[in-house]
Amino acid sequence: MQPFLTFFPFNDQGALACGTEGVASAELAIPQPDALKRYGPWLEEILSPSRRVVLASTDSLEMRERRPRRSEIINENEAGLVIFLTKVLLEAGVAGSSIGIISPYRAQVELLERLIEKDDSLKSVEALTIDRAQGRDKDVILVSMVRSNEEKEVGQLLQDERRVNVLVSRAKVKLLLIGSWSTLCTSAPMNRIYQHTVQHHWQVEVSENITSFLPTYDLG
Repeated sequence: MQPFLTFFPFNDQGALACGTEGVASAELAIPQPDALKRYGPWLEEILSPSRRVVLASTDSLEMRERRPRRSEIINENEAGLVIFLTKVLLEAGVAGSSIGIISPYRAQVELLERLIEKDDSLKSVEALTIDRAQGRDKDVILVSMVRSNEEKEVGQLLQDERRVNVLVSRAKVKLLLIGSWSTLCTSAPMNRIYQHTVQHHWQVEVSENITSFLPTYDLG
């Protein structure tokens, strides 16, 4: 569990604590660091082992959510970004079995699972809902937050402090929170996270040149 997460003082759960000194001092091992240099300095910032918590903001890209059905919310461009970051980690030598992707929205997890199935290099990477992620710690966790809209509507799910606790507490050595923070900050728990990342300079704006690298898939 991330030692950084002791800063999230959620009312129901209390502060999240790191179990051992070894976990507290651990960094993500990158066997092939040159792979991080191929796409620009912003990517090195996001995936650097020394930056163990990163809030990756997509606000400059306007990666908007959509509802294929009334009860479903997905963000396809954000899913593509998450898959891209995962593939770069794999290129850098991080084992797929040590990487997990979590989203609070089941339809987004199903979309990510379909993208994973399309790519043999991703077969050992898991995409998990919040419920399935409980007790499933991974070295690296990428969180696809999904919500991004002009109304800055975040919904009830991300107002639930217990569920947000699960989102931010599954990473052993690196946590990537990916989304539109101008939207997400309308949730009190997410705004608390945002303010702390600002204080500690854990934010990175995703570069606009990312669009040339994002994978495209036929999901038909």
